[in-house]
Amino acid sequence: MNIRISGVLALSAGLLLTGLSPLAADTVFKDGFDKPFLDEGWESLNDSPDMRAIDAGRLAVVSQIGQLSKGTAKNVLLLRSPLKEKNADIDLALQVDIQRYGDSWNKRTLGGIALFNSKNDYLILHVVNFRGAYKSDSGPRVFFAKRQGGNGRKTVSQQLGKMKIGVSAFKLRIEKRGYKYTARASTDGGKKWIRIATFAVFNKPLRPGLFAVRGKEADEAIYEFDEFAITTPPDGGPK
Repeated sequence: MNIRISGVLALSAGLLLTGLSPLAADTVFKDGFDKPFLDEGWESLNDSPDMRAIDAGRLAVVSQIGQLSKGTAKNVLLLRSPLKEKNADIDLALQVDIQRYGDSWNKRTLGGIALFNSKNDYLILHVVNFRGAYKSDSGPRVFFAKRQGGNGRKTVSQQLGKMKIGVSAFKLRIEKRGYKYTARASTDGGKKWIRIATFAVFNKPLRPGLFAVRGKEADEAIYEFDEFAITTPPDGGPK
């Protein structure tokens, strides 16, 4: 049984990437996955090329058993250079087809945006097929998590809709303003945004990227990303 997720990932950021030429004044890097291979700007941690593919202008990544915090997550795709500018907007539009919900982490699958330093230090904003103790708190749920110094994770979550079988659509965003990273989610195509949480990260270079993992008993999931872009907000973005 598959959980199929289609997405458009766009990162707006003020940063420089070594070896990557800006496409325009506000575009530093863009990958529409139109080539039959990954751009050289990417690095894959725990590379598993048989579990990903570029097809019809989309990057498909199959979630595999693993954990970022243990360094066992496969096909964690990161840009080779970290965010260097003060302000950045990271946006992800997802369409999620959920066939089964998990009542424990072993039965859940998750994927989305990673801002990664190491297995001990990272931020992740991701969607989970969440089943809670009651039907009212079950459904697609977005989690914003921070791991610092290898000392556990700080996590805040927000339910995005009722539990249903089939497709759910929403958008995710991380707004970087200096050392503050604010996560937001939208269920109406970005017209209204729900604030999830704000975390502070000091003196840690973070590399933007994509990831997909699952628990030992979770259904396999396929994440399809259509476009990845890094742009510099012309005015620094909203406050």
